[in-house]
Amino acid sequence: MSARYRPGPAYFAATADLRANPGQWEVFESEGNCAVLAGPGSGKTKCLTVKIARMLAEDVAPPREVACVTYSTECVRELRRRLDGLGVRSRDLFVGTVHGFCFHHIVRPFAQLAGVRLGDPIRVATETEQETHFAHVAQRLRGGGAAQQFRLPVQRYRRTMLDRGRRAWRARDPDLAELAEAYETSLRKAGLVDFEDMVLVAQQLVREHEWVRAALAARFPVLAVDEYQDLGPALHRIVTDLADGGVVRVLAVGDPDQSIYGFTGSQPRLLEELARREDFIRVVLPFNYRAAQSLVDAAEAALGAERGYEARSRAAGMVEEHYCPEGLRDQAEQICREIIPAALARDPNRQLGDIAILYTDKNVGAVIAEAAEEAGLPYQRIDKGAPYPKTPFTRWVEACAAWCAGGWCVAEPRLSELIGEWQGFGPEGLSDVQRHTRTLQLVAFLSANTDQDRPLLNWLREFYHSCLKDGLDTGGLRAGETDALRLLAKAAMPGGALEGIPLSRFAGNRGSPDHVNLVTLFSAKGLEFDVVVIMGLDEGVFPNWNEKTPDAVAEARRRFYVAFTRAKREVHLTYSGFNENKYGRRFRNGPSQFLLEVRERLQPVG
Repeated sequence: MSARYRPGPAYFAATADLRANPGQWEVFESEGNCAVLAGPGSGKTKCLTVKIARMLAEDVAPPREVACVTYSTECVRELRRRLDGLGVRSRDLFVGTVHGFCFHHIVRPFAQLAGVRLGDPIRVATETEQETHFAHVAQRLRGGGAAQQFRLPVQRYRRTMLDRGRRAWRARDPDLAELAEAYETSLRKAGLVDFEDMVLVAQQLVREHEWVRAALAARFPVLAVDEYQDLGPALHRIVTDLADGGVVRVLAVGDPDQSIYGFTGSQPRLLEELARREDFIRVVLPFNYRAAQSLVDAAEAALGAERGYEARSRAAGMVEEHYCPEGLRDQAEQICREIIPAALARDPNRQLGDIAILYTDKNVGAVIAEAAEEAGLPYQRIDKGAPYPKTPFTRWVEACAAWCAGGWCVAEPRLSELIGEWQGFGPEGLSDVQRHTRTLQLVAFLSANTDQDRPLLNWLREFYHSCLKDGLDTGGLRAGETDALRLLAKAAMPGGALEGIPLSRFAGNRGSPDHVNLVTLFSAKGLEFDVVVIMGLDEGVFPNWNEKTPDAVAEARRRFYVAFTRAKREVHLTYSGFNENKYGRRFRNGPSQFLLEVRERLQPVG
């Protein structure tokens, strides 16, 4: 068998590391389906990527490939970075989001053949188009104000109720079913689909057509799934249908305790269900390589459950509460003027980039961002209040800026990575000559623009006219990227949030040692920092006043756990004992129930 991938020193060194961990080694040696339950900091990404490399070297010969799917574009970037470090080239396998996999490898090649009526070519509706179509449908069927009331419930219904055409589809909630069908019909008449359609249509094709399963198995004999707990019922059905009868070999990795996207239909029980199947081996990774034992114990207190995780780090850990009696603004000021300077002073090697402030939503993010500005702290902000959306394309533009602002000296990021991603943003069906031309244009621009003090706006304008104007595919899954690029350019113009900033500061938005990280709880998944500050730990803020059901509180608790487990050395918890509504009325409900539970569980006995 002619191998697609030839292992090198990095692979063998990583393999030796896995041997020292019984659970990781069991995954590495597995020969069939495997479900891995991996706690925070357990080395699961390293385990997953080294196992993928081994399967490419030993089990999957060209032209067949391994498919590796995950939840978010940030997870995709990290997987690609790890695989690249092992010498696995991007053309050796598919690594992408579940939406990208379903769109490129199931829906686009097979939907028309199976008689599914979609646009030709398939065009994915932008966020604005989705909102417009749903608003028109909701107005017609339910009257004024219905769009805001029903959109999220309808999205959740579509993600979780998969058996269209059966009695259960309408019987569960006739109102939501009617709105979902009308919305999808409206999109189809305009020749559009949305992101949910990608996975929903894909699971329908895989379930109903044996030839689709056979075609997928012929190309992808191995399917690896990262962050399985976040991917929902439709992907779970695709996985189980492909695994049945040994059609495709499955490697699934995740942690039910870190399932925090219930609004998208994710269900933490699905990974456990997979692990209980007779045709899967179940492996638990119990060791934490990220945090000190005191933080591991505190995180289990945050979760409200004992998992028995054991730290492999001997470093000391710190958990501190900070009472700020005047509210969120007081919390933000204390974070910027006291907590951050003290954390930097405790470790001379610590930098701003090693610190993250985590919070519930963009409104709290605005408070901490304003305080950081006043304190003179440079920051990068990852939430919906950021000056421009963090999409795969704007993330790539940030990476190009980082290369131009000095990254070229240390190959961070690597030029080959930028070129590979740029080719992925282009139209389908380009010839080798066209792809080569795109590469030359990109390299010529980057090489000629390595002044880190150059104004961002000037750099963006030249980049746009040199490469981006005609080089970005505006169809398929890239439909919204031109809007994201426009918003980025607007932010750099006079009066915008990024007006006048140099290229080096914009590059910091990718993450740099000189910028403190302002991140929502939802965006913190997969990240790690030396110091984590969780702000807004007041009842009514976190958990939010409308998170009342047991399921809602349980998911909020998992968000708290995820936030807690981002830290390697220190966790700081800020609270005020009250929350305010938009009219300034105060509700003195005390600290968050989660903070109180951590305080009680960590209190010394006697």
